[in-house]
Amino acid sequence: MYLGSINEKVWDVMKNDFVILHPTNPTPREKENKQSNTMVLNTIYNAIDSKVFEQIKDLERAAKFGQDWIKPMKAHRRSRVPSYTSSRTN
Repeated sequence: MYLGSINEKVWDVMKNDFVILHPTNPTPREKENKQSNTMVLNTIYNAIDSKVFEQIKDLERAAKFGQDWIKPMKAHRRSRVPSYTSSRTN
């Protein structure tokens, strides 16, 4: 599932993280960010196998998953994809 399809805030929390300055009295925006974070984590947990889940089950921030898992996977995938450039000139 594309996280941005849930809503834009969900993707933003995954991509940029967030801070709650006063956990005992969060602002409405901080509450919304926390709920978006929960949506991301729920989506991730439902999409992965049990071995990966065991490694990330204690995550509290979705952005941490993005930093530790998604970015390295993308970099690894790019390094293994052959470069296909057109050698044809006009």
